[in-house]
Amino acid sequence: MGSITKRFIDDEIGRSLTRHNVATSGRVKAEIERCVQLNGTSISICDGNRVMRLDDFIDQLRHNPEFSDEFPPEPLRISRNDVAKLRQHFDEIRQGKMTVE
Repeated sequence: MGSITKRFIDDEIGRSLTRHNVATSGRVKAEIERCVQLNGTSISICDGNRVMRLDDFIDQLRHNPEFSDEFPPEPLRISRNDVAKLRQHFDEIRQGKMTVE
């Protein structure tokens, strides 16, 4: 693999890990690198007979007990209809500690 190709793949993996709040080094990255393949101008993951997007693969690893400790805990959820709790937890929502659904 050429250095430009490797750099492109590393950058794509790093951006995706950052989007999912996962460390850009560690077991998740190693697992991605084990299965990654370049498809023209994008990368995908080949896991056995399945080919999937990188973000989908990371979501799959999030629910795998073997990798669950690599991911941050899911934020608490508040209903968008509960105005009192929305006001009470405004700062936590703003900081991403709670999500509104």
